[in-house]
Amino acid sequence: MLVDQVVASRNGRNVLPVKNTFRNRISGVVHDISASGNTVYIEPRAVVNLNEEITNAQADERYEILRILQELSDRIRPHIAEIANNAWIIGHLDLVRAKSVFLCRREARWCRCCLIVRIFACSMLLIP
Repeated sequence: MLVDQVVASRNGRNVLPVKNTFRNRISGVVHDISASGNTVYIEPRAVVNLNEEITNAQADERYEILRILQELSDRIRPHIAEIANNAWIIGHLDLVRAKSVFLCRREARWCRCCLIVRIFACSMLLIP
């Protein structure tokens, strides 16, 4: 009766691909019909409640993720100035390091200036 031995998904529901000639043998909800009309996608009655539970659990999961993100945002919001300052410092140190790496690659050797700049940039990242 089944077209494939695989459970398909239509409109976010788990359905069975059934040959159209056998569609009346399986009680359930028809969610889709193939373009050729040979296959009907049926959600069996026994699975309807399980699919509803899955849908509800997914909605609860999305709500919980949004709640956690909101709580984390509320916790870090008072520290936004420090976070922005740290992001600027890290970006500036990354730029200085990139310049030193680029300069040393151009000259094909480590110059004393680049080495000092790289040591300074790396040590600044270690300071709490």
